[in-house]
Amino acid sequence: VAALPDGHEDVLGFSLVMIRLASCLTCDLDSYRASLGCCTCARRTVAGFKGSDKEIIRMFEQAREEVRAYLASDELTEPIAALIKRSA
Repeated sequence: VAALPDGHEDVLGFSLVMIRLASCLTCDLDSYRASLGCCTCARRTVAGFKGSDKEIIRMFEQAREEVRAYLASDELTEPIAALIKRSA
């Protein structure tokens, strides 16, 4: 995933899984999590994941399908469309 372009569906799906697992949308600039930085928080989130490897792979595959459905929809905003276009 690290070698793929930013707009690739695998990168977007992986990002979605990490955002959900780490609760990134509730991270506040003044929080402890924010002071750690995103990379450290992501490492800690994966290390602390209680499920199996199969479960996290299933979560990734499900998120990738959600990304595919969104990209195929008519709901793309201009910034997302530009990201996808740039990485193609």
